[in-house]
Amino acid sequence: TTPVLKVTSTCLVLVNKKYNQLNIQGHPHKMSSLFQDWAVSAAAVSTATTWTHPMDLVKVRLQLLHAGKQSKNILSVSHLVRTTVAISRTEGVIALWSGLGPALSRSVIYGGTRLGLYKPMKELFGAVPRESSAVTQETWSNLGRRTLAAVSSATIGSFFGHPFDVLKVRMQAKQMSFWAALRYDYKNSPRSLYAGLMPAIWRASVITTAQCIGYDDSKDFLIRRGWDSTFVGTHFVASLMAGFISTTLSNPVDVIKTKVMVVKKESGSRSMLSVLQALLREEGPRALLKGWTASYIRLGPHTTLIFLSNEFYRKLANMNQL
Repeated sequence: TTPVLKVTSTCLVLVNKKYNQLNIQGHPHKMSSLFQDWAVSAAAVSTATTWTHPMDLVKVRLQLLHAGKQSKNILSVSHLVRTTVAISRTEGVIALWSGLGPALSRSVIYGGTRLGLYKPMKELFGAVPRESSAVTQETWSNLGRRTLAAVSSATIGSFFGHPFDVLKVRMQAKQMSFWAALRYDYKNSPRSLYAGLMPAIWRASVITTAQCIGYDDSKDFLIRRGWDSTFVGTHFVASLMAGFISTTLSNPVDVIKTKVMVVKKESGSRSMLSVLQALLREEGPRALLKGWTASYIRLGPHTTLIFLSNEFYRKLANMNQL
């Protein structure tokens, strides 16, 4: 975690320096705008998390299924429904919200940071809005800046929010209470709370890049074809497109991250490479798409709710649109 901490602290110092410069140059509203971006993003992600948490739990259970007869239909909607019904019958409906507390804490810290810092990071790296639909060298350069902004904000958010993600996955996968999840693998704590940090950062970088840039470009695409920028339908379609891309690109990393998080140190190496090798050897490449349907059913609406809520809360706070 040391290299990640160094990168995180460096990014925070650069953002703080940038906004201090803006304050000196006569833009005192920028720091309050930074806090508003974070607060609105945290509220939006928390809203989306509350509604979609059951699908996240089902997704985790599906990803942890062993190879065998069940895994052949792992991507089917019927398998998703059967798993949901089975959990409701054996553990109770309330079990579908197991781990919601850590999930909301993670939403505020991780979600608020990775999405709230995206716009400030774009300014830091010099990304500018597209002025035309033509693809030029500047378009690719600007895409690189926006990608760097998304990856940086995702890294910072992941570092601070990852322990809550580990607790949430443990509670979902092993039906633990919060305190039991906190004590789990206590011999290796607090290091165990950062198990799977690197795949989490990779996944967060992929999702943040796909969501933010996907939403930006999808919305821009629709607006250039006559859609109203304030129309809820515009936000809805753009966010669905971003959700589909995010799910497809992030699912393999998500599977590996989940495996790493729930493997005890005593059971052997839990590095990303060793987990990936074991997964491919025992279950084949198809295992990397385990739970894709559940992931999309969650991440699609989750992404939609994030951006719809974000646009709504920004309007309430008299802030500019995304």
